Amino acid sequence: MGWQKTRKAGRDGAWFQLSTCLFMCVLLVLNVAFIGSLYRTLAPDGPEFLRHPKAEQMFLLIGPLAVLLFQWWLIDVLK
Repeated sequence: MGWQKTRKAGRDGAWFQLSTCLFMCVLLVLNVAFIGSLYRTLAPDGPEFLRHPKAEQMFLLIGPLAVLLFQWWLIDVLK
């Protein structure tokens, strides 16, 4: 009948939500390591403001989240 809703297999339910959260946590851990190493490589030779503790906190907090947003956008584009 026309009233029944068609479902995409594998895109609903608790298992999909759990696997998405787990995947996001793994990406965040990798992003923290990547941004931390990138910051510690660029900060000594970069501008003076990068050596300030508040700037370090800002980059180490916002950097992994920005990379995560880019990764999710890339996943959506490639699917």
